[in-house]
Amino acid sequence: MEKESRNIKRFTFALLLLVTFLSVFIMISPARAFTDKTVLEIQGMT
Repeated sequence: MEKESRNIKRFTFALLLLVTFLSVFIMISPARAFTDKTVLEIQGMT
């Protein structure tokens, strides 16, 4: 039972770390990169 809760804490911590990393990455990376990716996807579709 104790091992179970420890795993849940580790999972929650990893998830929190991932969300933090993603939000920081999104804030740092300019919106232009996302726009270029979208344009490339649209060009690939046509």
